[in-house]
Amino acid sequence: HIDDEEIAQIKAEVSEDQFAQEYQAEFRKMAGLVYKDFDRATHVLSVDKMPDVSDYTKGLTVDFGWHNPTAILFVAMDYDGIWYVYDEIYKNEMDTERTAKAIKDKMGGHLFTYKIGDSNQSQEIANLTVHGVHLEAVRKVGVNGKSSIVGGIQLIQEMLKVQGNGKPRVFISEQCKNLIYEFETYHYPADVLDKNSAEEPVKDNDHALDALRYLRLKLYYGNPNMTINKPQK
Repeated sequence: HIDDEEIAQIKAEVSEDQFAQEYQAEFRKMAGLVYKDFDRATHVLSVDKMPDVSDYTKGLTVDFGWHNPTAILFVAMDYDGIWYVYDEIYKNEMDTERTAKAIKDKMGGHLFTYKIGDSNQSQEIANLTVHGVHLEAVRKVGVNGKSSIVGGIQLIQEMLKVQGNGKPRVFISEQCKNLIYEFETYHYPADVLDKNSAEEPVKDNDHALDALRYLRLKLYYGNPNMTINKPQK
């Protein structure tokens, strides 16, 4: 019952997601979602479906916070470079001593090949060193002409895509509830009429995702194909 001219005008004034949901009865999660390919049925594994990661190459990655949460992810990588995010820490107002203890407890005495921290928090990285947790500051270098944020997001998006074998290149344990929540809420700002769409998302619900991006950037610059030749204990 709406003529073509009015439909064209509506399309020009709202986002693609809004139009699909409000005018085509097509539900699309949150409008402007960054990681549209993320799907619980595809990417989230129950604890009993997670592989035994004890012999996989491991990495941990930290995005520091205080009033905002400190987010720490624990990731295992198999022979084919498939990532399994198997645990997380996500807490506000964690001082250095508590952070170091929480990391050591989660590490459980296993060797971690990669231990990455936000390079903007060099003092926090130094403080953790005093407590026996040695992190490498991530190189926040652009990717393919994009900023480290935009380029890093593209690298994560590539991992989420289902490959020819019917599986993505990253899985998340159902235990990582905060990372899952961020995947489902991290979004771009609403488009403003007559202005280009923003390339960088809203700075909110991104702490665990930032940590994941840091580790991906590390692997990208050290090993662009993410092929881990041999799991390490």
